[in-house]
Amino acid sequence: MKSIAFYNLKGGVGKTAAAVNIAYLAAKDGIPTLLWDMDPQGSTSWYFRHTPDRNFKLSHLLKKKYKLGKMIEKTDFPRLDIIPSGLSIRNADIDFDSHGKSRTLQFWLDSLSKTYGLVVFDCAPNISNFSESLFNAIDLLYVPMIPSHLSMQTYEKISCFFDESGIKAKKLRPFFSLVDRRKSLHREFLANPPIKLRKQLSGFIPYASHIEQMGTHRKPVFEFAPRSAGALAYRLLWHEEIKNQLKL
Repeated sequence: MKSIAFYNLKGGVGKTAAAVNIAYLAAKDGIPTLLWDMDPQGSTSWYFRHTPDRNFKLSHLLKKKYKLGKMIEKTDFPRLDIIPSGLSIRNADIDFDSHGKSRTLQFWLDSLSKTYGLVVFDCAPNISNFSESLFNAIDLLYVPMIPSHLSMQTYEKISCFFDESGIKAKKLRPFFSLVDRRKSLHREFLANPPIKLRKQLSGFIPYASHIEQMGTHRKPVFEFAPRSAGALAYRLLWHEEIKNQLKL
């Protein structure tokens, strides 16, 4: 089994849309896939019309009051399951510090390997012991970035955190997101990306109305606009980057 996560310290960068669409594509390709929403905003869960048990807290899972399998729900799409999220896990970092262990997330992933070929995490936009444990456990971390200097500054902070924590830098896989070719700065970043990114960039996702309309339809973009520019970009990201890197 392989595992990836979509993450950024900044919100509003297309993280959740990427997680939703990549998980959908993996399932479409015949890979049993689990999409784990770890963001208390619960946007991934909302797209799939799922809500978590309001009484659930991460501490219940850490203290083994809940079994991991009890949290998994079916979606409307074959081979795609979800662990939904909501405000009830807003204290996940505190719960993990109190009851978790460094290999807890690795243990959870190991237990899922009998059922799934891929686990996709939609991470909360923060840095904590919990997120550090996740970064150590997964195979690759995909970081969507708007082409801007502030986004680059944020990426450098993430990269420094990896260095300081001893996490393998090769796990970091940045890609440009919400790219608007009408903006000169975006065109400049695409043509001449910062030196630190040149060997790591994994394609880009355009700013596209069809991706925004996922909120209207509450579905992956492929369900209502499969030939749109956004859908094509996610296909390229999946087939030419993620699937290739993971050797799926």
